[in-house]
Amino acid sequence: MFLFMAIGVFNITSLFLLFYIFFAFNYWKYLLILFSAIFLISNFGYYKYSQLVFVPIFFAIFFQ
Repeated sequence: MFLFMAIGVFNITSLFLLFYIFFAFNYWKYLLILFSAIFLISNFGYYKYSQLVFVPIFFAIFFQ
């Protein structure tokens, strides 16, 4: 139970990091990638596909 709580807090902090990246560097077109990642996580299981949260970070790093 504590493991799931820690995973949930970790994913929430990573989402705040993503919003900081988007609003600091004006990556408005990558918000679609973020919403699609949230959609995939909410549909196919939050803890199983929680690594999809980091997909927009890689897009923001490699496509500057």
